[in-house]
Amino acid sequence: MASSVFPLRLDDTDRYLLRRLALERGQSANAVVTMLVRAEIDRALPGAREAYQRRTEVVEQVLRRRGVDPDSAEYQAARRHARSVLDAVDDLHRDHTA
Repeated sequence: MASSVFPLRLDDTDRYLLRRLALERGQSANAVVTMLVRAEIDRALPGAREAYQRRTEVVEQVLRRRGVDPDSAEYQAARRHARSVLDAVDDLHRDHTA
């Protein structure tokens, strides 16, 4: 998975508090920020992390139930098209992030 760069703009107070929290926990500031961001995302979108992590498994189960052969040319073409649509959406969001 490719990582994205998210510039974090903190004022002096937030930088100080982040360093203090990191020192108290014996972690890097990056680890603390990652933990805080994940916790907030999980609070705001309950269950979304697990659903995302299991998305391939869920899709395969749905396809099997519907009798779709994931090796068929039609399925592979639909998959490529879906990926291109998702990539285009990601590109649009990337252009509008800080």
